[in-house]
Amino acid sequence: MVHGGGPAIKDMLEKLDVPFTFIDGLRTTSAAAMDVVEMVLSGQINNIMTRK
Repeated sequence: MVHGGGPAIKDMLEKLDVPFTFIDGLRTTSAAAMDVVEMVLSGQINNIMTRK
C-alpha cells in the first residue's frame, strides 16, 4: 500500500509506545501496529485528502 502516511504512522507508533521494526526498508506490521496505521490513515491522511 502506498499512501504517504509513513511519517505520521511512525510518530503515532512512538507516541503510543507500539514497537515496530523495519526489514529492508519496509515496516513490519503487527496487529497492534495495524490498528495505529488504520487510525492514522483514516483520521489524518484521509481528512487531508478530502480537503483538497
